[in-house]
Amino acid sequence: MHFQDQAELPVIATPRTPGCIRHEIGRCLGPCVAAVTEQAYAAQLPMARAFLDGTSDGPMTALQDRMLAHSDAMAFERAAQVRNKLHRLELLRAQFERLRFAVETLTFAYPITGYENETRVYLVKRGTVRADLKVPTSRREQEEFTEWARRVFEAPERPSRSIPTHEIDVLLLLSSWFQRHPDEFARTLAPEVAVREFGA
Repeated sequence: MHFQDQAELPVIATPRTPGCIRHEIGRCLGPCVAAVTEQAYAAQLPMARAFLDGTSDGPMTALQDRMLAHSDAMAFERAAQVRNKLHRLELLRAQFERLRFAVETLTFAYPITGYENETRVYLVKRGTVRADLKVPTSRREQEEFTEWARRVFEAPERPSRSIPTHEIDVLLLLSSWFQRHPDEFARTLAPEVAVREFGA
């Protein structure tokens, strides 16, 4: 990243070519080509972070204001373009809400009977399946279940912002499933209840 007000900027070879087309089409401030000052770029970060954290709808409010301004100016094509951007942000916000729901509430054991009437217990932590175990039928298997539950549910977790991309798909999938099937969510067991029921 390079900013217009960097002291060493004259040393850097100019002009620069954008690393992507987003600056050219007006969707990025262009820090890769020193098209923005560090202060102007930094001013956008809190609003973006607040939106991603779910504590502010600032970007959506700004788009709504722009859409209304274009509409008042009879610039309906521009208003429609802004409306489409607003719609994409609404979809993104809904995904973030499902993601937060998964991270904050989806920690449990989920016993379910499947193929050939075999009951499996899925150990789910923060919306991700961490273990898939068969229902214990012996003392040894109960002890193994207890050890698995301890490893899964007591392990320290990284912050929500550090969730790898490949896990986000699983989070959203599980979140959607349990939101659409609240009866299944009612069948889940808190970790300590699962250990009492299936462990030793």
